[in-house]
Amino acid sequence: MIEEWVSLVNRYTIAGARSKFEDICTTLFKHKFKGECVKSVRVDIGDGGVDVFIGDIQNQPIKVIQCKFFVNGIEESQKAQVRKSFKTAIGSSDFKVSNWILCLPGKLSIQEHKWWASWKHRQINTFGLPNDCIKLMDGADLIDELKTFGLYDEAFEIEIKNAVRDIHSAVVGKKFDLNQEILSASNYVRNLKNYFSKNKLAHVERPAIQEIVTWVKRDLPGKEILEKMLVVKGKKGVGKTTILHDVYYQLANENEYNVLAIKCDQFYDVNLDGLAKQLFTDLASFNELFNTLRDKGEKFVVVLDQLDALSQTLSSDRRWLKTYIKLIQELLKLPNARIIISTRSFDLDYDADLRKFNDTHVIKQIEVGKLSETEVTDILKLLKLETKNKLLIELLTIPYNLELFTKIPNLEQLLQKQSRISLTKLYSELWSQVMIPRELLLTECLNAIVKRMYEQHPNLIELKYLEEFKPEISYLVSHEILVQNESKLSFFHQSFYEYYLARWFVISDRNLIDYIFEEGQNLYIRSLIKTVIEYLREADHKKYIELYKNIIDHDQIRYHIKYLFILELGLVENPSQKEKELVCDMLANEYGKLFLDLFNSKGWIEFFISNHLLYGNQNDVFRILYRNINHNAKLVLDHLENGNFGEKNKFIADIIPSVKNWDAKLLPYFDNYFLYDENTELWYFETLKKIAPFNLEYVFGKLKPVILKTKSRTKHFRFDHRFDRIIDNLYQQNPQKTAEFLLSVQLEILEETKHAYYFEYLGITSELLGSYQLDNGLLYKDSEDEKSIDFYLLKYYSTCERKVLKELIQKHSSTNYVALLTLLTKLMRDRSSEFIEEIYQLLLIIEAKNGLMGKDDFFQLNIRRMIAKAISLFDLRQYQRVKKLLLNITHPYEIWKYEENGKKKFSLTIGRKKYLFLKALPEIVLEKDRELKLIYIVLERRFGRIDHNRALDSGNSRFGGVGSPLSNANFNKFSYDAWLKSMRKIDEDFKSADFFKGGLLEHSRSFESVVERRPEHFCNFIGQLFNEKGISYRYISHGISALIKAKYDPKEVANLVRREIKLSLNREFTLYVTWHIKYLIDTKQVTEDIKDFLIGIAKSEGYRDDLLNPNHPISDFINTPRGSAIYNLFYLFDYPNYKEDVLSTIEFAIDPQNNPSTTILAGVMFHLAYLNHFDIERSFVIFKKLIAQKDSRVLECSINPAQYFNNKFHDRMGFYFEEMLLHEELYDKCYFFVNSWLFDHINDFKMYDRFMGLGQKAIECAIEVAESFLIKDDIVDQRSVQVLERCLSHSEFDLSHEFSGLVLRVFKIENFGELYSFMEKYIATDQFSNDPRYLLEFLTECSSLYPKECLDLLVKMNIPEQVDMSKKAYFGDEPLVLVLAIYSRLRLEPFKYREEQKTALDCFDKLLGIPSIRYKALEAMEKVLN
Repeated sequence: MIEEWVSLVNRYTIAGARSKFEDICTTLFKHKFKGECVKSVRVDIGDGGVDVFIGDIQNQPIKVIQCKFFVNGIEESQKAQVRKSFKTAIGSSDFKVSNWILCLPGKLSIQEHKWWASWKHRQINTFGLPNDCIKLMDGADLIDELKTFGLYDEAFEIEIKNAVRDIHSAVVGKKFDLNQEILSASNYVRNLKNYFSKNKLAHVERPAIQEIVTWVKRDLPGKEILEKMLVVKGKKGVGKTTILHDVYYQLANENEYNVLAIKCDQFYDVNLDGLAKQLFTDLASFNELFNTLRDKGEKFVVVLDQLDALSQTLSSDRRWLKTYIKLIQELLKLPNARIIISTRSFDLDYDADLRKFNDTHVIKQIEVGKLSETEVTDILKLLKLETKNKLLIELLTIPYNLELFTKIPNLEQLLQKQSRISLTKLYSELWSQVMIPRELLLTECLNAIVKRMYEQHPNLIELKYLEEFKPEISYLVSHEILVQNESKLSFFHQSFYEYYLARWFVISDRNLIDYIFEEGQNLYIRSLIKTVIEYLREADHKKYIELYKNIIDHDQIRYHIKYLFILELGLVENPSQKEKELVCDMLANEYGKLFLDLFNSKGWIEFFISNHLLYGNQNDVFRILYRNINHNAKLVLDHLENGNFGEKNKFIADIIPSVKNWDAKLLPYFDNYFLYDENTELWYFETLKKIAPFNLEYVFGKLKPVILKTKSRTKHFRFDHRFDRIIDNLYQQNPQKTAEFLLSVQLEILEETKHAYYFEYLGITSELLGSYQLDNGLLYKDSEDEKSIDFYLLKYYSTCERKVLKELIQKHSSTNYVALLTLLTKLMRDRSSEFIEEIYQLLLIIEAKNGLMGKDDFFQLNIRRMIAKAISLFDLRQYQRVKKLLLNITHPYEIWKYEENGKKKFSLTIGRKKYLFLKALPEIVLEKDRELKLIYIVLERRFGRIDHNRALDSGNSRFGGVGSPLSNANFNKFSYDAWLKSMRKIDEDFKSADFFKGGLLEHSRSFESVVERRPEHFCNFIGQLFNEKGISYRYISHGISALIKAKYDPKEVANLVRREIKLSLNREFTLYVTWHIKYLIDTKQVTEDIKDFLIGIAKSEGYRDDLLNPNHPISDFINTPRGSAIYNLFYLFDYPNYKEDVLSTIEFAIDPQNNPSTTILAGVMFHLAYLNHFDIERSFVIFKKLIAQKDSRVLECSINPAQYFNNKFHDRMGFYFEEMLLHEELYDKCYFFVNSWLFDHINDFKMYDRFMGLGQKAIECAIEVAESFLIKDDIVDQRSVQVLERCLSHSEFDLSHEFSGLVLRVFKIENFGELYSFMEKYIATDQFSNDPRYLLEFLTECSSLYPKECLDLLVKMNIPEQVDMSKKAYFGDEPLVLVLAIYSRLRLEPFKYREEQKTALDCFDKLLGIPSIRYKALEAMEKVLN
């Protein structure tokens, strides 16, 4: 039973709790059914099967609530009580029952769910009740509802408890300082060091810190409660704790937040009260803290570091983790709270409790990785350490390793004597240098510490157990090996605890195999095993080899343990002679293949190649070489090149992109084996990115011909998805060299695509050169997101050193390429104060080449932007010269000649381009220069508002979007007279002289747009248009459409439409009127004349041409006048007096004597069900007439109405069923054949049975129908299950995706018990094994509640040994995730599920043996270890 309901028993005894339970239910239903009569019934007069009823018991059926306070589940006696209560209520002569709801305090088991579903189904059938008549509300449902209606605290007397607490505080007089309490509780995290060695400057500012702080400060959407959580995840040792320490400090110092930071592996208890006592001084409980924060309305941030340490990975008592889960649940209820947790990735993915925080759609996740090599070298330099050992630097990118390294007192000694430094050597060196004082019993002290930690609490010990080691404790704390927190001690990092635990394990001569069996070979001993293996290898190599032999040969050792041993052996960098012998012996047995699948080290690949041990299947050999390529790329590539096997070139080409370190000796392989083409381009570029750090010029040499080959002659070149990532990458590596390279490419493109900038017909002489690629102003926009070559050139040269840009300007300011001059204008515009003389000289050069005489294109736009930026900086001489330049600006088409109706006409725009340049100038310049100001005013009056920040012309051709026929018109300020005048001018005969300007349609749309914004202003004006002569109907139609879009007063719109239908309308406007009428129908404004208009159009002979899209008759129906009119008639069911007119019109429209088109027949069929509102019998007659047409396109539209008629007239539908059976192409939509059995009131099994034998489309249809009815009101429909089970039996069809999708869409955890039997059958079929993903994911969700049942299903699954990935949706890591989720849940109750844990491990071992998921298993286990 649920905790809250148990508390009632503890407080009131069972009898009192039963009464309290009924009271709570009564109160709940009064709130849930507010406004209705909700009454409880006195027990002493007999309840008649009723505890609470809802409704008017005298005059209507009532809802009956039966409250059963069963405290020990549902046994036979409880079932009898339920049956009796229901029978009494349903058979009562005093009232009728509409719903019967059973309320229970507990949750049902699977067997109880099965009983309930079966019993409910029988009662529904026996008494002929609706499916939703009988309902169950369990204890969890009731609690959810109580919280929804704000009754939770009242129900469980939370207020009383809080009041008692307040009285207690008042009597005792104990007060607390909130800030001090939170500060004190956060002491441990606050005092953690966040720097390396003892130098406080040796701190790395991790990007994750600001990302977390930003998340805390930003507003949340407020849609999901879990969005208040953030998870910091990563492998062990990557610095999660330090990041959270820095986050704590930053937020706490801003004084905007109350920040509580807890190190979970240091403070834990079996309940919240115990945890509060550890953390707080004067605060009695977390509730006291929460209430204070809630009262003050203050922002609260809680940081929970190393939450994973309390999961079963390390912890022996799951209650500790449960306490923190409960704390998180309580924190989520606080309105202003944010919760930040840190955990290792494995626990987040697989722990039964922590997995709920792995919803990345709602919960923000930040994954912490390693440090960069630059960050490592910077720290080493700060600590006056230098090393060029790349392997060491790579090792130290893990912050824990760097911290361990910097703890070693004499690092020079280590660096001098060791060329290859591993983590094990760091441990050994730290031990040998730190543990030197002979007068101290350091080893004995640490052994005592780790022994107790191992037996009691991981990485935590009370000082009271170490009284005899006070000097040793002091020494170890001062050297930061141990960390002291008041009376507790722990190692400085969990990883060091694991290392020393392994050391103690070996030194104390414990037997690892015995330990493995003692721990049941569980998954969570792997970390210790790994550390023991590593330590033992260095400490006692002979014993290490013996251990390996014993493990491999032991027939009782589980596969996953052997897997770990072989994996660790395969990672050895420098294998010893004994290890080589061990592996050679292993190659002769089953574990040799496993070793070949796993080994990954320089030493092993060199050993296998040099000894010619790589033989057999070439694909297997390639996988080994591929995995090991980066240990010695030259050796591997030479081995492949010297080999004698088919497809050698392909193998080499396939492996080249995996190479990471590209020294010069490897480049010939790229030249010879990896050529560029459209199939290789992705990996070609990815490989060049890897080569770039080693040889950038080589990469440029490979990239240039590809770019030049790819470019189009006429289309502006942009770096699309193929290029942008590599160019970005190269730019990040070396901005200057990349910019210089791209400029060289640009110059070659300009040379190849050049043309005279001014074409001959412009009559301008100039040296300037355009480019077929770059001179189209409509496409070539000044935008950073286009990723052109210019984008990168601007990015670099706009921020480079002045001398670099000056060299560029000096070199190219005399160029004739307009594209390059444009680039220079952009660059100098943004740095005008640095280059004022260069700007001046460039303007003179451009003017001398007649560069200011062209159209207003992108080049001119950038010149005026540059002038606007620089003009205030010119000296007087420069200013006067530039002013002269401005006043001489011209446009080649200032006078435009054209002919209209045989007459010559002129379009004058003299000075418009000059106006743009003057308008761009700063206002202060015009104010100071009266001459310029006067010219500007004249031009402003002439041209009005023009955007000077746009290039008004479109390059070298006159094309663009068609606009309004009126120039520079401000329609928002048009008066009624202005509109009338423009409407008379722009009629059906109007033709604009300007190619860019439209006519009647464009002007009507402008009118519509204005009316939509101001409908109340224009409504009467539209009415006026009916009386005006010379006004096109189009303006009226668009005006009414605008009123409808604005949802204007329906009565006013109806008046206009009634006038509109009296106009003499052509086909187009008739259609528009029918669309307008739909608004009248929706707003109930239809009158007789509107109805008659629709009938007239429906019967009209003038609109019979309604076949527009032969394959889309329904679209044609609503987009042609007759169809649209008939469509509207269907919706007149709110007007019963129109019944006869509507029905007779539709009967007329489909009468064969009137030659109805397929458009009309299909449209009527599709919407026929609406006629049921008028007269379902006549509607059915129309249906029969339509079927009699025997038109397949009409039959396609019959599915929906047929379902209505099947419900009403099933026994009269034989004609239709027989017709549909003739059309196999429609079987997948014949839902009624299946419904006819699913629906109890039809119950036609014979017809359903016949249909199910008609092939794959019929089966697919049945699955679709069963899915739609499978779960209703949270209850599984058993007939739908039977349909699905029958579909499963059709193994001749591949229905795997249909079933998989069904699981994804409708399976719910709460229906697990009812669906269990079906799942058992499903997993035994190929339909499951061909696409198992979604069932596996569903079972993973269910594993927390139903671990044993999910395990049973997993055991029964047919998991294939070999998987064809091209045919099966197998395997991601879904099977692995499932078994680990089950296993982690079983571990919560180790004694209850002892045998089940073994079975889960069997499954895991089996999965490791499947090659297709072995790699995923390796990944997951790496997470366990890291």
